[in-house]
Amino acid sequence: MTGYGPSFGGLYLNRKVGEELVIGEGEHECVICVEAAAGGRVSLRITAGPSVRIDRSEIRKERNNDNSK
Repeated sequence: MTGYGPSFGGLYLNRKVGEELVIGEGEHECVICVEAAAGGRVSLRITAGPSVRIDRSEIRKERNNDNSK
């Protein structure tokens, strides 16, 4: 499924191994490449400039909880 809008709740894309998705521009650009997909798991390569913070969601939540104490 590919789409965008209120009924989707965000942007959903289908990508094949080796295909990329680009988010942002310039120093805020982030490139996400599908490296592998097998057994219900996907391996991604994420390339971004030093100004872009990249975290797994559970790490970000933990960091935010630690900062709110």
